[in-house]
Amino acid sequence: MIYDYRGLEVNQKMSKQTIERLFFALWPDQTTRQRLVEISQLVASGAQGKVIAKDNLHLTLVFVGEVNQDLKPCLLKAAAAISGPPFTLVVETLSGQPRNQILWLGASQVPPALQTLVAGLNAQLGPCGYRPETRTYQAHITLMRKAVVTAKLPTIAALNWRVEEFCLVRSQLRSGMAQYEVIARWPLLG
Repeated sequence: MIYDYRGLEVNQKMSKQTIERLFFALWPDQTTRQRLVEISQLVASGAQGKVIAKDNLHLTLVFVGEVNQDLKPCLLKAAAAISGPPFTLVVETLSGQPRNQILWLGASQVPPALQTLVAGLNAQLGPCGYRPETRTYQAHITLMRKAVVTAKLPTIAALNWRVEEFCLVRSQLRSGMAQYEVIARWPLLG
């Protein structure tokens, strides 16, 4: 038996070519991405681990998991039904999860528009067979994996990220490294 991240059985007859690992995310613009890289470098000075590659920095909205490519049209249709206003996300909290060995940059206040976006995706994806997370949503950007904090984490200036779209992303392993590819985008128009 093969199971996805939610413990649901995956059809073993599907070939690897028909399976995609997908998630919905906020993808930073170049200015925001550069600031995230600078913050990552600060974090790396006080921790040991693997810094997330510049092109992989993102904020996950909904992790769908491994799905058959035949399900992708349903996901695209569900996302297209989402509407909401652009918003500013303030990320200012460096923290970590020692058990999961990650260091992340998070938002101490999740904007209502972000909460509505995540809730809307969870609701719209239901007919596609998606089961929402039962844990409370926590807006964060992973900066480092296999992290061990060796010094006090630095205090950082708040990063104001203007969010004007969300996207569907494909995750693939290439040469043992995760690579993310944005495969669709939807504007937040209000």
